[in-house]
Amino acid sequence: DIEIALTEIRELQNHIDSLVREEQDKKNIIQDLIEQRNNLQKTLTMHGLTTPSPQTERQEGSSYCSKNKCYTPTEFGMFGIGAVVMGIMLGVIGISWFKHQDSSYTNETIRPLTNQSITESEYENRPTPPSQTLNLKNISLSYINRARASLY
Repeated sequence: DIEIALTEIRELQNHIDSLVREEQDKKNIIQDLIEQRNNLQKTLTMHGLTTPSPQTERQEGSSYCSKNKCYTPTEFGMFGIGAVVMGIMLGVIGISWFKHQDSSYTNETIRPLTNQSITESEYENRPTPPSQTLNLKNISLSYINRARASLY
């Protein structure tokens, strides 16, 4: 057990030594960089060269908008109103287009429910839209009349 502990201690000591060497190498690199910076600054001051100061990231509104595209609240509002008007126009045109797709489809085919019962001849002679896929003749008239009577 002692030999295992001594081996682990040696490995940890070797690891510590390598970390100390890495730290010393990094300190040497930092020191070299500081010396280079000082030499460059000395050269700049000796020749009278200056560097321009960096511009601040935040600019005032008018100077920022002169260089970039800005929108006022009025422009945003006008865009919103225009979008609403365009949507309404497209909706009206779309509904009109869908309504006129089938010229035989009229408001007469939609009969409002009343408490009047229809006769068999009215039922058989009524106009039906061509898109209707169910055969309504199979439904008995008595069932329709009973359904209408139950509504009132």
